[in-house]
Amino acid sequence: MDPVTEKLANTGCQGAPASIATSIILLKSSFVLDLAASAVVDWAPCRVPVNRGREWKLSELASAVQPLPEGRAFMVGKQLFKVANCVACHKLNNEGRVFGPDLAKLGSVDKKKHTPQYILESILNPSKDIDKKFQSQVFALDSGKVVTGMVVKETPDTVEIVIDPLAKGRPTVIKKSSIDDRAASKTSIMPLGLLNKLSREEILDLIAYVYARGDKSNPLFMHEHAEKK
Repeated sequence: MDPVTEKLANTGCQGAPASIATSIILLKSSFVLDLAASAVVDWAPCRVPVNRGREWKLSELASAVQPLPEGRAFMVGKQLFKVANCVACHKLNNEGRVFGPDLAKLGSVDKKKHTPQYILESILNPSKDIDKKFQSQVFALDSGKVVTGMVVKETPDTVEIVIDPLAKGRPTVIKKSSIDDRAASKTSIMPLGLLNKLSREEILDLIAYVYARGDKSNPLFMHEHAEKK
């Protein structure tokens, strides 16, 4: 089986016209959603999922992760870990940054956190359960300005904070002499809406990847699925 045919078979799109084969592979494997949607839309067996670009609610997904079904797609989950910007705050499989808990150690201290349900809730509502080690601080400055961010370095004279983990700029430096007040924030630095550009199947693949701690040999990835219509 040639590489293109094999990839099409893995997406459930065998027999697709050669003119749209590459488009299907891009849509299924690389999430280049706008590149060839018009080419695929008329090929019913390979129709692109229409449930992307929406605000997902816990009630819509909770039953799908209790339990999380086997047959998830490892490479899709791994790619989505980057596409959904999880790598901006979390480290897994030697990828990512440490502005949030190390997901390779998820549940090692508290077993209740190592469940698909907990992972899903944490993504949809990151402020519900904030690890104090990664809790943001709110600084009221003598200028009247209020700045919120996670402290990454502190000296006797200054505090360095990351305001937006998705930005790759340098930390913001605040002089302690300019701080009028300082308190822990009740809002997570993790942004909302990270799942809104994903389909239901992609969300389940991402959760499976995190739940498995990036381990491809996990039973969840046996008999990988093709994206549903």
